[in-house]
Amino acid sequence: MLYEKNVLFVDLDGTLVSTDALLESILIFLKANPLLIIFLFMWLLKGKAYFKDQLAQRVMPNPATLPYHRNVLEVYTPSNSIWTHSVRCQSNVAPNGLDAKRNFC
Repeated sequence: MLYEKNVLFVDLDGTLVSTDALLESILIFLKANPLLIIFLFMWLLKGKAYFKDQLAQRVMPNPATLPYHRNVLEVYTPSNSIWTHSVRCQSNVAPNGLDAKRNFC
């Protein structure tokens, strides 16, 4: 078996966060230097996968600034996992309504 524990995969865009990670990455990329927009078009001509890969190699949205859907984090993440701890700390979501920064992280 590939996984020893139960794993839940949750879609990022629109499910876990209320934004589009690709759009966020494009905006971060262009904010650094708007003249690099030509690279976006060149990469896109080589296909969507190539475009996403090239962009991901250069920028990454900061998880702390993403707008998380709190209800998804509270319902679908086990409270004892390391990943949950990290995401909840970044998004200020803590179990039982506690303040994440003060009581959970």
